[in-house]
Amino acid sequence: TITYSAGNDLNRVVTLVFHHLTNKVRFGIYSTTPWTTANKLYISNFKAEVVSDNFITNATGYTTTTTSGSFRDNGTFTGITKGNKTLLTYTGGKGKEECDLSKFQGQTSAFFFNCTDGLRQLPQKNVTVVVSFDLVQPDGTVFKQYKNVPVKYDDNNAILNWNAGYLYTYYLVINEIDKKLEIEFTATLTPWENVSAELSTDLEK
Repeated sequence: TITYSAGNDLNRVVTLVFHHLTNKVRFGIYSTTPWTTANKLYISNFKAEVVSDNFITNATGYTTTTTSGSFRDNGTFTGITKGNKTLLTYTGGKGKEECDLSKFQGQTSAFFFNCTDGLRQLPQKNVTVVVSFDLVQPDGTVFKQYKNVPVKYDDNNAILNWNAGYLYTYYLVINEIDKKLEIEFTATLTPWENVSAELSTDLEK
């Protein structure tokens, strides 16, 4: 039911422009090193977790105004809960072909663990995320272990800011096999399924 200043209430379908109030985050991994059977490695025990102070893990409400701008850009989450959070875990391990690092050559063939579509998060600023994982040989021996490595993006900045309506992709780039596997990060930002439309505001029809 729509009530307006003329005092007449109308019952009708109202079409609203839709934008996501949340954002998504995902993690991919790939290598820039040519591989042979002799140096085959598997991804094991991957974990991505937030270690920021005041990270918002949950909210029960959302308050906004349409005075200017949009619902999405002017709103504030309410009833929030804060704390550290594990974003993603993946077991993998030796012999599991799905996590054979030799298959992921270049960004277009990156492996996204179990978060291909992204993990829904609440938009916020000053987020710090660290990742830990092992690269194991076919016999299960750990070849290289990464522990609490900060996720970084442009200019090696480890402070992440997430805005509503976007999918943030953080790539872990493994290179220099002969130097015991150096790790780098790169990131991409993609609009997340924003939907817009031409709307009629004539309530008399």
